[in-house]
Amino acid sequence: MKKMFLALAAVFALSACNKELGPEYSTGAEFGEVTRTPVMVTPTDAVSLQVVITSPYGLSAAQVAYYLNDDLTTMKSSKPTLYQGQSQTQAVYKPEKAIPAQEAGTKVSFQIVAETPFNVISGTRIYEYTVTDGGDEPIKPDPVE
Repeated sequence: MKKMFLALAAVFALSACNKELGPEYSTGAEFGEVTRTPVMVTPTDAVSLQVVITSPYGLSAAQVAYYLNDDLTTMKSSKPTLYQGQSQTQAVYKPEKAIPAQEAGTKVSFQIVAETPFNVISGTRIYEYTVTDGGDEPIKPDPVE
């Protein structure tokens, strides 16, 4: 009995030492088109985002990372949205008010990041916008009386 246990333990130990990991350990999630609301951001606006995230190996979490005025020391992130792991291969990530309102003239850079159940982290390209003071809206002509 003891010999069988040792042999079984050796088999499991050898299988755990497999240096060849499958593609699930190196394949990150893919992202669809990122949309931002509102398109023209003023100092009173918190920004909401939306993107479809897919991964053939499942999704564990997604969140938004952002920083201000090209200063990485100001980086913050939203609360992560958790997914069902290997059983969920697609999600519409739609964080409401993911980036809080900022002062006029602030440049905001953000990226959406996702993690698979196999700890592969991937992200979108870095998107940017500048908070306007609201004066950049087109001038509307006076109504004809």
